[in-house]
Amino acid sequence: MSSNSLNGSIPSTFGDLKSLMLLDLGANQLSGGIPDALGDASSLMLLFLDHNHFTDGGSETWIPKFQLIHLVLAANNISGSLPPWISTQYNLILLEISENQLWGTLPACTSLDSLEFINVAQNMLGGVILPELFNLQLMKFLDFSQNLFAGSIPAERGNCINLIYLNVSYNNVNGEIPWSITSLSRLQLLDLSNNQLTGILPPHLANCTALIYVYVGFNNFSRTIPTSLGVLKDLNYLMLPNNKFRGLISSAVHDLSRLSVLDLGANLLSGSFPEFVLNSSRLSVLILRGNKLWGTVPMGISRLSMLEVLDLSGNRFHGVIPAQVGNIKGMQHSSGLYLPRHTRRDLLINIDIYFNYKGKGREVKRLGYKLLDLSDNQFTGEIPSSLGSLYGLFSVNISWNNISGRIPQSFGNLGFLETLDISHNWLSGAIPSSLGSVSTLAKIDVSYNKLCGRIPSGAQFSTFDAEAFGNNSCLCGSPLPTTCLNISSSGFSPPLASQEEDDEEDEWKFLVGMGIGYVMGVVLILMGMYMSEGMTNLILGSPVRGLPHYGVYRYPH
Repeated sequence: MSSNSLNGSIPSTFGDLKSLMLLDLGANQLSGGIPDALGDASSLMLLFLDHNHFTDGGSETWIPKFQLIHLVLAANNISGSLPPWISTQYNLILLEISENQLWGTLPACTSLDSLEFINVAQNMLGGVILPELFNLQLMKFLDFSQNLFAGSIPAERGNCINLIYLNVSYNNVNGEIPWSITSLSRLQLLDLSNNQLTGILPPHLANCTALIYVYVGFNNFSRTIPTSLGVLKDLNYLMLPNNKFRGLISSAVHDLSRLSVLDLGANLLSGSFPEFVLNSSRLSVLILRGNKLWGTVPMGISRLSMLEVLDLSGNRFHGVIPAQVGNIKGMQHSSGLYLPRHTRRDLLINIDIYFNYKGKGREVKRLGYKLLDLSDNQFTGEIPSSLGSLYGLFSVNISWNNISGRIPQSFGNLGFLETLDISHNWLSGAIPSSLGSVSTLAKIDVSYNKLCGRIPSGAQFSTFDAEAFGNNSCLCGSPLPTTCLNISSSGFSPPLASQEEDDEEDEWKFLVGMGIGYVMGVVLILMGMYMSEGMTNLILGSPVRGLPHYGVYRYPH
């Protein structure tokens, strides 16, 4: 009866169904709690009540007659401590009670030695993580994420030799990673992110040869990234952001041929661009932001043909932006290739990628964003027009560099672009009119450049704030208060061979007008010094009001 629109409470008469083995009421709109009478359904083995509005997981003194093997109460509003009756289910294999409002500590589970799967994520549970959970020989899946657990990760290896998935992220866990974790030879996912862990990343983590996913970001790990990680041939996701790792990026990454995601952002790493990364042909996400990396970006960057996220921001890279960036095939279409979401119950992987999107740090659950972020470096030269071939990009950020030249007309080809930030550079010329046709554009920032001319019209441009265009040489038109003077009967820009020729002529006229105005001003001052007011008026008429306006734009001073 799952996935209907059932409401109300669970009928107590279900307890009369003595032969009932499976009850699935998941994904409905049921409320209330589990009635004690349900405990009379003595043959019940599988109980699925997830994704409803239940507030009561069973009375404190309730001891049901059934022995469950699967219990799923996830995504309800159950509050209080973990229902005591669960500890009487000695055959329980799977306990899924995530996304509720449970608080308090976990009870001892020593009697539940059949458990293989425990998920208590997204609650308010606290205390320490019970060491005895690591003594359950059949345990494969442990998810304690997004709770209030504190203390250290249990150091006891115990008998938990079959563990595949361990997620302790988003808690208050401290201390170091225990070396006992390195003996979990079947471990495929390790997520210890967003805690207060310190020390080093254990080199013997390489003993976990089955690892596919390692995420230890947003902690206080230090020293170097161990080179021994290179033996993890099945590793797809290596994410170590927002720590204090230092030194050169280990060449061990060169050996990780199956790597799809490499996130080393916001550390203290130094050296040049790790060119050996270019051999990782499956790489979809490369994030090196916020380090101390320097040098140039290699022209071979296009060898990363599956790359969809490239974030090199906040480093010391210099030189020109290679035109070959525009040849990265993974950014040339909108469909996502990277980060498959595994939904098997023995290996539930949710990928979190941290990046700067629309101006603020954000962790996203949705996958498929294609990003190019080269901001806050020392790049020079012009923006390659080849970037206009990256049709699938959602976000382009090249701000805070020393880029000059013009904004490429080809940017108008970026039909999925949502945010464009090229502020704080030395760009000149006009904003390409082709950008006015990018209907997906939600944010633009071209401020603090040398841009000149009319701001393009278009549905999206009418929504932008004036600040996005401020501090330029002579931009005009909405949303700026500066109006543009028509220079032909057909409008501001007369029909010429190309828009770029228009821009050059407009700039030339503006500069000539400014020059003439300056010269005339000097002449008038000198004449005022040596001629009488009457003689001045005789020669020029009313000099202030009669002086023609030579400038193409009205630009307030």
